[in-house]
Amino acid sequence: MRYDRFLGAVAAADVVLTDSGGVQEEAPSLGTRVVLLRETTERPEGVAARWVRVAGTRRRDIVAATRDALTEGPRTAAGESPSGDGRAAVRIVRALREMLVDGSAVDSERRSPA
Repeated sequence: MRYDRFLGAVAAADVVLTDSGGVQEEAPSLGTRVVLLRETTERPEGVAARWVRVAGTRRRDIVAATRDALTEGPRTAAGESPSGDGRAAVRIVRALREMLVDGSAVDSERRSPA
């Protein structure tokens, strides 16, 4: 599946079942809950923010976690994505423009000792 189609599918889903670390980060940014098919995660912020449920690999635990994720209510009820709001690039460009327009980036370069 092409990446753009994958993102569209994740965004349209109510919940994603995965063992992928990357999907744990991407899905909440798209407003989609995650049921993680692993025993542990190296990304605890998703669990803490209630976007990711660690279900493990046992069938009954996966079914229970998926049922809980689907019945928890609106996707926005979990709050903001633990990975941010996806607008970092916009903020960086704005900050760079401000620094370059007002000259603070250039002036600080000149003042710094070599």
